[in-house]
Amino acid sequence: MCLFSQVNIKIPLDQGTKFIFDDFIFRNIKNGFIVLASDARLYDNNKTKQILDSYITTGSGKSFKANFGKAMVRMSNIGVKTGPEGDSRRVCNAINLA
Repeated sequence: MCLFSQVNIKIPLDQGTKFIFDDFIFRNIKNGFIVLASDARLYDNNKTKQILDSYITTGSGKSFKANFGKAMVRMSNIGVKTGPEGDSRRVCNAINLA
């Protein structure tokens, strides 16, 4: 939707809460309103579909924000390789082969 030169234009990722970080996007994915193709794929797989549905089901006890917080902590412990140990992608949409 945006021209390359228009880097400051924001597109809402969900209908409803637009620029707020919450779980409303899962309802949109279920209802077919998807901005990112990768989000649409989440509902194609039965396992990830069950996870999304658990976040939007009232009384399921699943909390997206709590789980997201735990996932961010786990990812911060992965350990990023830097300097000569690391590898920067030369082309953003492909892995380096050599």
